[in-house]
Amino acid sequence: MSKIPFSEDELKFTGYHINVTMDPTRPMLPPPDYNTPITPKENFKNAFKRDGSVLWIPTSSDMLSVESRTNTDHIARAEIRDLGPIQKPEEKGGPDLFGIEWVFVPEVGGSMVKPGNPVLEDVNDWEEVIKFPDIDALDWEGCKINAPLNASKRLLGVTFQNG
Repeated sequence: MSKIPFSEDELKFTGYHINVTMDPTRPMLPPPDYNTPITPKENFKNAFKRDGSVLWIPTSSDMLSVESRTNTDHIARAEIRDLGPIQKPEEKGGPDLFGIEWVFVPEVGGSMVKPGNPVLEDVNDWEEVIKFPDIDALDWEGCKINAPLNASKRLLGVTFQNG
């Protein structure tokens, strides 16, 4: 790819990027979209190729972070970032994929493992105690609410936390 000379037109605001449902307690506008010669997603791909075709240094605003409610860990940890409804306070916390109970702590805006009930008394027993989740049993159909994110001009950063 030949070098594209900078143009003032690249700084023209063209709207906002598609974004996940935002928690109203953390209001934030989605990142602005500018008239760049390639999309932030394409620029990120070029950076990964390391072939000299990157047009700017990619930043976190060039990526869309997604944490789907399909994974119960995201529900338990109060870290849902998808196109579904905003997670209500009473929905935060609960069991993760491994059955570990989490408690939402409103004062800090996040969850912690429920105190006083360790899953492992001795880490050497992990093979007998830890039961791996059946990933196929997750609500993958429900995850389709996020299909419009595939049209994003930004790179999708999909998190699948566990345990």
